[in-house]
Amino acid sequence: MQEQNENRERLVAEWMIKGQAKRGKPITTSKSFSGKVGEDPTSFLENLIVDAEANGWDEINLLEVISGFLKNDAREWFIDNHHRIQHWDEATDQRHSFVPKFVARFKTKAQVEIWHRK
Repeated sequence: MQEQNENRERLVAEWMIKGQAKRGKPITTSKSFSGKVGEDPTSFLENLIVDAEANGWDEINLLEVISGFLKNDAREWFIDNHHRIQHWDEATDQRHSFVPKFVARFKTKAQVEIWHRK
């Protein structure tokens, strides 16, 4: 099992490196998202979009770099699901889009209740 996880991590890293060579050095870097209780996936994505625009990244670039901003549970979720994701946020194909899948996974009812208590 550990070997399988290491192999998946290596494949994701190789995929990211190939994309980075095309994009060049980023101007700004977003904070990471780990999926911990209290983190808001919607705010994370909004901030990421602002930074992506500053870096000149389009939705294809975002798909290539997103795993670099995900940690812990969020990264594991991405590693397990990245083969199902074909778009960043395609209205006509939400089933294969990152944004709705990510928000559905990390914006749970319990998370929303915690945000409202703050």
